[in-house]
Amino acid sequence: GFDVFYSIMFGRYRSMATDKVENAEDEVFCTNALSALELTIPLMQPRELFQYKLGIRTQTFKLFCTSMNKAAAIAKTKVEAFRKQKEEDLLSATEQDSYVSKVIDRQKNDKSITYEEMVDLLFLVMSVSIDTTSAVLNWTLLHLALNPDVQSRLRDEVMGNTDNSGNITQTGLLERNAPYMVATLRETHRITSAVPANCVKRNGGSDVDIHGVKIAKGNVFILDSFSPGLDPNLVDNPNEFRPERWLPEAVRQREGTAAAILDHKLYAGPFSEGARKCPASRVATVELHAVLAHLVKDWEFSVDDESVKSYKDVQYYFGLAVQPRLPKFQFTKRYQGVQPREE
Repeated sequence: GFDVFYSIMFGRYRSMATDKVENAEDEVFCTNALSALELTIPLMQPRELFQYKLGIRTQTFKLFCTSMNKAAAIAKTKVEAFRKQKEEDLLSATEQDSYVSKVIDRQKNDKSITYEEMVDLLFLVMSVSIDTTSAVLNWTLLHLALNPDVQSRLRDEVMGNTDNSGNITQTGLLERNAPYMVATLRETHRITSAVPANCVKRNGGSDVDIHGVKIAKGNVFILDSFSPGLDPNLVDNPNEFRPERWLPEAVRQREGTAAAILDHKLYAGPFSEGARKCPASRVATVELHAVLAHLVKDWEFSVDDESVKSYKDVQYYFGLAVQPRLPKFQFTKRYQGVQPREE
């Protein structure tokens, strides 16, 4: 997740996913960012919150702050060095066209946020790329490995969007040209959501009345984006992985029914919606589409573990997102070299 996100953000390739890490600073960043993210859920537990209100800083809280500060310092150093290189016209064409380069230009022309706030947001994006986006990708790969028919149909769509030389194109990854890709990721979010609670908010201003139920000021709301997707009253055969549920015709058929709630924007993905939507959601979506497209185009993969018959047989753990402990996979190269697509 870090390698792909970093290449989009800075236009530079990193090698964290390889056996040889070329930049030790990247490893320190990833280690500390992961450590902090894995403590996010424990810090939200009632006991931790109660101790925090009493002014008690637990070892969990102290470790979170230490890890987060170390990762933040590295991220800010990277952004500042990149900014200086940009000002001195030392960036390559790819780096000039990167996400961070564009964000720096936008902040310079639009003062709605300060430079420091921009850097903080970029740090957030770098951090969650390690956990949240990789969790969505890992769950999707698991479902594709367990459902070869879905994998085959997704590949057909990807191949149908390649150019005459068999290469994946930018336009081929757009949502309007890849409806089955979008549906596959949507089905992953329904059945094994990487972020099962996509909004946590305290009603700090006043009491809130929801459908006749009064929730007193000071309480915390957690919007559950997981349970409805597994409710058999809303979803037929909820444990089956069927991306077809999210194709336009199926969505239209749900209109006016109780199941239409599943198509609400707050349920539709792991990035939430509105003003509190993940600031890097578009980058994450491009990353997911690109990685999945290249994988299914070049490789056929399956689970190489007889004990795993269903996604329910796979253990998982909590970071900021819910991550599967992936079983062993078997990858088979589909072909060597590039095979041009027939006209």
